[in-house]
Parts: sequence; C-alpha cells; structure tokens
Amino acid sequence: SRRGTPRGADIQVDLELNFHDAVFGVDREISLTKAVKCERCAGLRAEPGTKMKDCETCGGSGSIVQNQRTILGTMQTRRVCSECQGDGQIPEALCESCRGVGLEHKRKTMNVKMPEGVSEGDTIRVRGEGEATSRGVSGDLYLRVHVRPDSRFEREGDTIRSRAEIGFTQAALGTKIDVPIVDGGEVTLTIPSGIQSGTELRLKGKGVPRGGHRGDHLVTIQVVTPKKLSRQQKKLLEELGA
Repeated sequence: SRRGTPRGADIQVDLELNFHDAVFGVDREISLTKAVKCERCAGLRAEPGTKMKDCETCGGSGSIVQNQRTILGTMQTRRVCSECQGDGQIPEALCESCRGVGLEHKRKTMNVKMPEGVSEGDTIRVRGEGEATSRGVSGDLYLRVHVRPDSRFEREGDTIRSRAEIGFTQAALGTKIDVPIVDGGEVTLTIPSGIQSGTELRLKGKGVPRGGHRGDHLVTIQVVTPKKLSRQQKKLLEELGA
C-alpha cells in the first residue's frame, strides 16, 4: 500500500528570554531559514499550466514490487518508488523555479507568543512551522527556552525569592523598607520590631502568574551587624545590653 501522509522535519531553536519576560510572557519575533513550498508551483512540482502523468517506473502505483527466491520460497517485497516518491504521478514539465522538487529554502519571520511562567529548559511547540514537504504536512517548530538570571531575584516554581538587608536598629525597632518586585518598581514592606535575621516576609500575589493563579514573593531579611562602631555607639549598645 502507499505510504501515509508525508511529514516535514521538525526544527528546534534555542530562545533566550530575560527574567521578566519568562515570568509574564512575551511576543517574540522569530526568523529562520527553512524549506517552504515553492511559490511558483505551490509544491506540486509541475510547471503551472501543465498536467501530471502516471509514473512510468511504478505504473502509477507509487511502489515497486520485487520477487526474490530464497530457500524458503519466493519472497515478495514492496518499496516506495524513487521516481515519484510514492505519489504515483510525476509532472509532464518540471517547475522552472524548484526544478521539480516542490520546495525552496527561504528566510521566514513569524511572531510567537511565549506563555507566562516558562522556565529554563522548557520547550514550546509551534505546530506547522517546521520544514515543509511538497507532498504532505509541515513539521513543527520547537523553541527551547533559556532564561537570563536576574541578580535581584530567584525563582522556585511560582514563588519569587529575594533578600533585603536592614540594620540592627531597624531590626530592633521595626521599620518600613522599599523592595524591588518582578513586576518592575518597588513596594513598601513593613518590618516588625524584633525581627531575626533569616526571617521570611511574604508579599502575597507578587510571584509568578500561571493558569489564572499567581504565586507569592518571599523576602528573606538579613540583619547586618556593623563592623566598626564609634565609642558613643559602643557605649549605647553596652547600655542596651545591660
């Protein structure tokens, strides 16, 4: 029997995103050179205005049958006709542009929407944007994601993490500080009095959005101990200790 519908080869491309675009998604323009159907003959391989005819090699069947004698008797094998590539027909006159191949290599530019919440190593499939074939369907395009790190943030699933440094006095008395968020800009975070170094404070709903849900942003507070103190500062700390 004839083969099933031929399918073009898949293409894989590495795509680099910055941290923000990986979190919130982005429309990216992708350009690549690939096999597309010939514009002149629309992949039919025949010069426009001419007809197709039955392949003389296979008699229009699309396959070649061969008989071979073995010790077990006569074995029959069937292979795809190399002349018509299984179509059973060939052009009366080959397309002048592609010389009967049905394909041409061209640079194609397309816009691809990257979904929100993609991570390092994720693969996004774009159907039908792989290599074309003259007698079937095109393959797919696979975009392998690479995310540039952001020194301010780390990511664990849908959770964003960051660190904020405060002084000893701020930790003891409590304060308010501005911390950067992945959306851009800053938000005010209230530091309760007596906070310990390593405590995590939660910014609810400021993490990674995905599937109608958005994670949280955890800020780890680091209390910085001063390395040099004046005599007056030392005296005050000694009094506090007393």
